This record gives sequence, C-alpha cells and structure tokens, in this order.
Amino acid sequence: MPQPQNRRVCLAIGVANAKPLDWLPGAATAAGDIGKWARCSNFDAVTVLTDQPEVGQTRWNSGDAAPVDINHPSGFSVTIPRIREELLRLLPPGELTEWLVLHFAGHGLRQDSVRTLWLPTDWAPENRAVSVEALKASLHSYGIKYLTLISDACRDFANRPSTANLAPDPVLGRGPVQAVQPGLDRFNAVEDGKAAFMIPGETAADARCILSGSLANALWGHEPEAFSRQKRGLIDSDSLLRFISVQTRKVGERYGLECQAEAIRGYGRGGPDMVYFDVDGPPQPVAPPIAWPPPGAPAQPLGMPANRAIEQALARLSSINLLSAWPYAIDPAGGTAALEQVPGGIDLALAIEQSEASEISERTQRMHVWQAGAAAVVAKQGLEREVRRSQRSRIRRTLRAGQRRMSPDANLIMSGGQPARVWAPYGAQRVGGAKSWQVNFGKADAVQVIIEYADGLFAPAVVYAGLSTLVTHDGNRRITGWMCAPPYQSDAARLAPTNDAIAKLQTTRLSPGVADDLAASLRHGKHVNPMLGAIAAYLYDYTGDRDNIRRMAYYYASRAQPIPFDVALLGQLHTERSDQAVTAYVPAVEARDRRDGNDVPDFARQQTNAISGMVGGFCPWLRLGWDYVATPDPIEEPMTQPLGTALPHLLDSSFTALSEEGASSLITHFGLEAKS
Repeated sequence: MPQPQNRRVCLAIGVANAKPLDWLPGAATAAGDIGKWARCSNFDAVTVLTDQPEVGQTRWNSGDAAPVDINHPSGFSVTIPRIREELLRLLPPGELTEWLVLHFAGHGLRQDSVRTLWLPTDWAPENRAVSVEALKASLHSYGIKYLTLISDACRDFANRPSTANLAPDPVLGRGPVQAVQPGLDRFNAVEDGKAAFMIPGETAADARCILSGSLANALWGHEPEAFSRQKRGLIDSDSLLRFISVQTRKVGERYGLECQAEAIRGYGRGGPDMVYFDVDGPPQPVAPPIAWPPPGAPAQPLGMPANRAIEQALARLSSINLLSAWPYAIDPAGGTAALEQVPGGIDLALAIEQSEASEISERTQRMHVWQAGAAAVVAKQGLEREVRRSQRSRIRRTLRAGQRRMSPDANLIMSGGQPARVWAPYGAQRVGGAKSWQVNFGKADAVQVIIEYADGLFAPAVVYAGLSTLVTHDGNRRITGWMCAPPYQSDAARLAPTNDAIAKLQTTRLSPGVADDLAASLRHGKHVNPMLGAIAAYLYDYTGDRDNIRRMAYYYASRAQPIPFDVALLGQLHTERSDQAVTAYVPAVEARDRRDGNDVPDFARQQTNAISGMVGGFCPWLRLGWDYVATPDPIEEPMTQPLGTALPHLLDSSFTALSEEGASSLITHFGLEAKS
C-alpha cells in the first residue's frame, strides 16, 4: 500500500442546537478553536462544521488565504449526511492521510460501557445518532496512519425514552483501501456516566467547553505542563494525554464541578508519537490563550434553603425519567425530608435560591442560574448512580439464581422471563422444567441457539461443548446477560468476576481508561467463559488495540475452542463459510514491548503465529457488534452477509435481542428447529 505523504487533515464539529436539549454555544466556539489551530499548524485541509451562524461552516485548504464559507443548501444544521460529506471530502479515494484530527463538541450519550453516541442537530426528528465506535472502525479503511479522536460531549447514561432507542449510524461505509488500524490518541470529556460541562460567558462567544478549551491552550503552546519531559520543546501524544487529565480536573474545580477527562493512548501500528506543538515550528500566527469566564461569587448559604427553593428543586428532580430500578418515587410535595434522600438535592435547592437573589449584578445572576443548572445535573447524576447500583445488584441476583441451578444434566439454563421455545440446529430436550435444556451438538464444538420468550423477545446465545450456558431475562423485554461456565464451577466465588463484569458493562462502570488492564484480567478466565473474551474484545477495540483481539483469537484457536463471534468480528479476521460453519484465519501478531508503568501480562504482549479456527455462533453476542455488521469489511462478509435482514429488528438491550421478525430471518437462513 502506498505510504501517506505527510497529509494532515482536520474535521471540527460543534453541535450547539440539538433540540430539545440545552443550547450549547460553547460547542460551536470549541470547533472554531480547534479548526483555527489546525489551519495555523499548516494542516493540508481543515473543515469546521457547526450549527451556529456566528462560527459557521467553513473549508480551508493549504494555500488559501482564509477559510471559505460552505453555504450548503441545508443551512447550518449539522446532520449525519453533512458529516459524511465533509469526511469524504477530506479523505478522497487515492489520497492516503498521515493524520486525521476528528473533533466533536455537543451532546452525547453512553448506552453501555462500550457504546458512545454523538447527537447531531436533527437527532430527535431523525431518531439517529453517530455511532462513534462504528465510525472509528470505518475510518480504518480510509488510509489513515494516525487518528486523534476528541469527544467533548456528555457520556451520560441513556435512560430516557427519547434516547434509549436511538438508531446508531456509522456515518461512513467501508473505505477504498484494506483496513489497517491507525495509531490512536483519544480524548473524552468525562468518565462514563457523567456530564461534560460548558461554562457560560458574558456572551455566547465567551462560553467555553472544559475539554476543548484546555486542549486549545495546550495546542497553542500556552501550557508549560503540557510539554514533554523527555523531548525538549515538544508537546506529543504522551505529554498531552497526561496533561489533559490533570488540567480538566483543575478547571472543573474552579467552578465547583467534578470534571476529569479520559485520555487514552491506542496501539495501532506503533511508530513515533504525534506532535501537537513544536517550539521550533509553532502555529502561525499564535492565538492568545483561551480566556476562562470568571466563576462568579461562590454560594454562602446560611441554614436550610427556603421552602420555595425546596419545592422548585423537587419539581425539577421529579420530572427526571429514571429506570424502574429506582427504589422509590420522588414526591414533589415531600418537602425537605424528600429532598434529603436525593444525593445533592439540598445543594440544588441552595443554588436555586441564590440564583433568585436580588441586589446582584446581571453577570453574577447569570452565573448563579448556570450554577443552579449544574447543581441539577449533579443531583440527577446522584439519582442515576443509585439506579445503576440497583441495576447491578439486580443483574447479579438474576445471574446467581440461574447459576445455582447449573448441573451436568443441562447445558442451557434460563433465569428470569418465560421461555416458550428453544431453536437449535441439532435439536434440544427439556431436562426438568422450561428453563433447563440439553442442547445437541452434532459434530460441532459450539452451537448457536435462539431462545423464544413468551413476551416476543428472541435471544441468541451459544452453547459450548463441555460448558453450560446461562441466559438471563429481566422480565421487561431485555436480556441482562448470558455466560458460559463448567457446570461443576457454579459457586459464587468463582463466578463473581463474571457477574461483576456483565453487570458493570451495562451500567457504564467498565471504564475505557482501564480497559487494557481489565481486559487482560478477564482473559485469565476466557476459556471457561467465552463471554468474557467477547467483552474484553470490545474494551480492546475501544482503546485501539486490535493486536490483543487477535492474540485472544489465537489462544482460542490454539486450544481448539471456537472463537467468539465478536472476537472474530472486531479482530477483522478473514473468514470462510461452508456447511453453516465459519472458519476464521488469524494473522500472526508481533511481540510488543512492555509499556512503562503498566504491568501487562506476558500473554498480552507476546508474539503469536498465524492459525485458523472455527467461529462460535452466527451473529454478534453484544448489541454493539451489530453496528459493525452494518458496514462490514469485505473479508468479514462470510460472517456478516446473512445478518442484514435482522438489523432493523434489534431490541434495546446490551446483549443481542431480536423481535420475532428479525429472529425469523436468522432461524430460516440457518435451519434452526423449534423445541418447546
């Protein structure tokens, strides 16, 4: 493949007006700041795409005197087709790219620990959002050597009806070249399940997003702590990643906020760090430092807030749509006693009271109104933490209830819900009730089954030879997890790590910042529970570590255990199909050096040889995998081609769940038979 000729491009996106969500003028300003840095750093092409006329939509190419207004027929709306159009302009066929900087500021969501969405201007009427992981995977086939991915967006838990069932869009299809994973620097505004903050200013143009503003000051060379300690005069990947985590926390503390960015270094193809600033060749002209808005006078309340403020705080909190797992309802007429039950509730009432104080300046009052809004977000996060904690407990209980029934007599056990039938290729028999089955293998080492529930949900799962598969249903048309384990290892101590990983996955508690260490620890048990290998693959993919996904595939194949479907999919393995079986060909992986300060086990660093192995199952085990099915790499088509008809019929669940129509197409294609 031809080598990139040092071509550097940037797309900076700012969505301020994603109605009915809050207006975020700082998002457009942030996109303008990042675009300006890229232009002055002599990138080859820079596009700024915002939905605010004050910042606009512009294109700039090296040699242009100034950015050129786009004047698109769709106006200033930032839609998925517009993002696609601008990416394709920046990444045309035949042009290989040394470095792509992709920046987004606006509203975002986290649907579980490995699924991030960006909301475009028209997200609500279109019911669509950008699937960040699927977009990242698509970019691999556009000839990019290095990728900087900046996500200055909330990663709040998606638990509202308006956002729970958003259609994820990969934006791009597969590109014109063979997929190669780029080096990756990834900046996320906040940790999982938290809200990113925009600081309001005197005017809309003065508003600042904490991550983008902190990055901009470093990129222009204004932050001494951002410079490399080893490479004089440079701000490179390692030094910028280290600086941003500390700086965003400091800026947040100035405004009384909990805000610490996640900064993740991926592996990709190795090579030198990306250089963001070089004192011997700085951006020209250099922009002045970002001016942070003054924080305003801190609240100094005396005693408890007034009844009026308490009533307003309760009204705000009672309007929040929470999952059914919340253990009690918020009574809007419950007074101080009800508000004290909510983490941060009293602080919210105090902030509301101060925002209505008289004899203060207009600027101070605006800041207090904003602080009241921030206090409401913090209180809401407290509620949602309780929801997630309750969810995790319920998932663990459901898993344990099924695990207590594991025995050598059954290799498929259901917990929760009302199973009606089991669809399997070689037949299955009940062994003691509707929730315990013995699935036949024929000559296979792993068998795909689909469980049909009385509520119309169909749950695919895979049964491995020598293991028992447990599938759990929450009673509300969701699959809360499935797993495999030897039937003689059903004690709580052995299975606690599995239960914990499955529960945390669905409640945004598997932080991508520790993905490498967590995935490495999960892999100790992957050969007794292939589901942990599948989860580990998504965590590795998030951090840009395809080599370790392929190492996992090698370990499965070398021990004659079928490779989990999701491992083969995310590893972008060449596959072939014959007689309803899929064979995956795992390429050799070179050894990698131990990273400083990170105790990675030898098996996550060592060289592995090329090998082939069977694939376990015929569809993704986790819901996120279907985002990749929508835009498969050609070498994956033997795995993914039969799945397209099921895509529109996926249900809202972290683990794959289908409606009857979606399941029927798979049942017919793969020749499954029903047993009831």
